[in-house]
Amino acid sequence: MGHRRWKYLVVSFLLFSLLTIIPVVNAQSKFVLRGEQHWDTYGVGGTCDHGPNDLAIADVDGDGFNEIIVGGFTYNMINGSRTPLEAPLTVWTWNGENFTLKQSIKWSGTIEVVYAADVNGDGRKEVLTAGLFTNDSGTYGSLRVWHWTNGGLSLEAHYEGVSVSSIFVTDLNKNGTADILGTGTLNSDPQNTARLFLWRLVGNNLILEDDWSLSAANVTSSSSVCASDLANNGQIEVLTAGYSGNLNDSKGQLCVWSVNGTTLSLEASKEWQTVSAGYAPNIAGGVLGNTVVNNMKVADLNGDGIPEIVTGGFTYDGSKAEGQLRVWDWNGVDLILKGSQEWKDDDITLVYCVTFGDVDGSGHTEIVTGGMLAPYGSFNTNATRPDRGQICVWSYNGKSLALKESQDWAFALGVSVWNVGVADLRNDGKVEIISSGCISMNDLCDPDMRVWTLAPATEEALATPLVSASIIILAIAVCAAAFLLVRRSRLKIKQDT
Repeated sequence: MGHRRWKYLVVSFLLFSLLTIIPVVNAQSKFVLRGEQHWDTYGVGGTCDHGPNDLAIADVDGDGFNEIIVGGFTYNMINGSRTPLEAPLTVWTWNGENFTLKQSIKWSGTIEVVYAADVNGDGRKEVLTAGLFTNDSGTYGSLRVWHWTNGGLSLEAHYEGVSVSSIFVTDLNKNGTADILGTGTLNSDPQNTARLFLWRLVGNNLILEDDWSLSAANVTSSSSVCASDLANNGQIEVLTAGYSGNLNDSKGQLCVWSVNGTTLSLEASKEWQTVSAGYAPNIAGGVLGNTVVNNMKVADLNGDGIPEIVTGGFTYDGSKAEGQLRVWDWNGVDLILKGSQEWKDDDITLVYCVTFGDVDGSGHTEIVTGGMLAPYGSFNTNATRPDRGQICVWSYNGKSLALKESQDWAFALGVSVWNVGVADLRNDGKVEIISSGCISMNDLCDPDMRVWTLAPATEEALATPLVSASIIILAIAVCAAAFLLVRRSRLKIKQDT
């Protein structure tokens, strides 16, 4: 009887091994961390790349390679006290192994937005920054244009008095002149009314050509602005996204506007919530909101020549804040929701930023999101678990969204991914994902910029059948072994009787 029991124990062990191998193989992440970079304040002060529009990737020095341009704020700790905030504008390169800091510029204030585009028509992309500027007379919203000359960025133009949350450059009237669009508020407006601004660069001066209130759509806050010929009819529409209503009952919002001369007209507005009352608390116990769009971008996702609108943020489901990703179409009259994906990996799941690119070599454009996972109350020192950064890669087939891959990680007391970018940094035909944001270390913080790659789709396609074949072979071997052991056991029993 002991011999028979031993045989069944062996069979059970083999079957258990098979069942445990299968999920481990399938759960393996395809993200590969290629590089990581801390700032000069790491461990002695703090730098945070906050805000979902605070990173740009472009060739700004004309050397044929993409640079990574990062903003944020920085401070030092002296005798336990923070020094006044400074705005750190940094330009980085990555050679496949190491980051190199090409330039660092600081001034009193903060950088909320970084953007790159050719705004003076010389064929070279300028760097645009928006944030706060502080001098002896006070603190002001500031928009700045930087041009690479004589081996570094130099300030070409600036405009004070406007707080800008997002920048987009286009040619609205197709006259060959760059129009700089920005959403934000006037420093002189005590009501902080959400507005759309239009600047043009004339020589070394930024000229504010138009300034429109977004009150026609009851916009409370606009986090993003884009412009595109959405209907592919030659007409460029302007889009804004954010939320309407009070934050404790906020509604996600997406608006389409048209500009005719100096007139801004509302063409369509969509507002939404998952539940119509209540809000999710943030990590410190304050009001996070009900439903908010943190970031919005436009791209042709399915290759039909017509761009889609992608919004990312969160929505309150009655108990938790779910991450939310949505794809919209514009038919010339109305906004059509084509796909929506909600998920929750903790009490708080946030999408801070969205971008696009073929990150797995599949030949299709994927959506890449960056954000944060956190338990309620994680800002407290006795939190049960830290905040985690999260990057997700999504596919869209024209009808629905599907999660292709995700990666989340913890570091120190917490991680948040405020910004993601997608680019070929080495001109080798391979696309990298760049993440940046903030890691928390007591009173200190750091952007913790990272470079990731995904296993190419061809390798994935080859690997999947091999893994499946291995599992099938293993299953056949286990079943055959089990059959032989049981058969031998039965023969032994017959012989003994």
